[in-house]
Amino acid sequence: MPQPALAIPAFRGKRDLRPAALLAAVLLLAVLPRQARSQQAVHVEPGTRIRVTAPPMLADPLPGWLVELRADTLVFATPQTQRIAVSRQSVRRLELTMGRDRWDRGLRGGMAGLLLGTLAELTIAEKDGGPDGPCFPCVSGGYAFSGLVLGATLGALLAPERWERVGR
Repeated sequence: MPQPALAIPAFRGKRDLRPAALLAAVLLLAVLPRQARSQQAVHVEPGTRIRVTAPPMLADPLPGWLVELRADTLVFATPQTQRIAVSRQSVRRLELTMGRDRWDRGLRGGMAGLLLGTLAELTIAEKDGGPDGPCFPCVSGGYAFSGLVLGATLGALLAPERWERVGR
């Protein structure tokens, strides 16, 4: 019987460790790109949406848009002010926006709305005599569908902004 071109010898002990080694290699490869990306120098262009924490002037994170990045100063603008200049040494945390994950939040909101709509529907049907009551045929599935649509819409519209930390 011919040997395959790439043969991995079997472990002659009690257990075959090849599946565990393969899983470890896959997990390692999944983690490496993220670590490599976090160690790279990040070039931030003017106009990029950022969030800055620089105590004592900016004790809480303040979102805005990068205007200018000098050797010693970070200048950004917020909707309420013209420009804020902060010493780069005082910046404790700088984050870039990753946008809003409206799909995920819409899906979560839709599932929550579906659950609440179904519970409301079952409660109303129970008060009106259960599945044989006069109200059940006309609302069967209506509350669940309405909850699904309303929950998905609100979840997508109210999705929070996601941030990724830069440096340090």
